[in-house]
Amino acid sequence: MRSKTAKLISWTTGGFLLVLAAFRAPAEVTYFLLSTRLVGSALGSCVLPLTKPEDIAEARREMTLDQPPLIPLVRITAGADGINRDYLAPGKPSWTWHVTGFVGFVEGVPEILESTPALVERRQGGWFHDSSGAATVAFTGYKPVAELTREQIFFASAQLTANGMDLHWVDLGANYLYTVETSSSFSPANWMPAPGGSWPIAGTNWVDIATPLSGPRFYRVKAELKSP
Repeated sequence: MRSKTAKLISWTTGGFLLVLAAFRAPAEVTYFLLSTRLVGSALGSCVLPLTKPEDIAEARREMTLDQPPLIPLVRITAGADGINRDYLAPGKPSWTWHVTGFVGFVEGVPEILESTPALVERRQGGWFHDSSGAATVAFTGYKPVAELTREQIFFASAQLTANGMDLHWVDLGANYLYTVETSSSFSPANWMPAPGGSWPIAGTNWVDIATPLSGPRFYRVKAELKSP
């Protein structure tokens, strides 16, 4: 099975366990945040993944321009992928659709193709009506406003609670299962499935009730595709 591994690096300071997250992602994909200039609007932002060098270069150029931007024309499909989120909204809520292809930055489009991330979310029945569950959408008035890092895209959170270390991680999709692994050291590492869990699981949250009172504990989350 193919897998992706997320490492949660931890150490102790003053008796509290602090956690940072770093994730591995396909190096050939560059992610941009698309947003509108209408500050405070409820139109939403979304994630644009790009793979072609010329598209990535143009997206970076668009970020620097002040004039009305070219229109991002994309292919989208129904279903959350754990990556496409409204990063400018509280809690960074996930959209239940995502971008699957990039047509280009264009000067004009038929009005019927124009939409916003929030409108796509509300009117999915009007967009995903063909047999493939896909659609072409133009985000008129939108432009790349940020190039997202791997840590921003493949994020996780960890919080020390009265019940133990509460771990959350991004949902990569319905076809993935997850295993939390722990190690008491990085030199050398001794990764093993976290005790107390029944691995793998389909969920994206687990509480480690066996968190040590002293000394470091390192966590990583391994995501594996389900067997066909």
